[in-house]
Amino acid sequence: MIAAFTRGDGEVFNGGTTEWSHVLSFGEPFVERITHNVLRRFGLRSHFENPEGVAS
Repeated sequence: MIAAFTRGDGEVFNGGTTEWSHVLSFGEPFVERITHNVLRRFGLRSHFENPEGVAS
């Protein structure tokens, strides 16, 4: 079960599993997409999207 909560200025994501990284290491496309979406939602940008020293 995946859950996401927002309260005030904070957000919480719970993947409901201890095996997330294990499945991610196998290149499972659904898990990769969910991980990508969650990291983007929480403000993490890929180094390749905006490399240091390059104006956005």
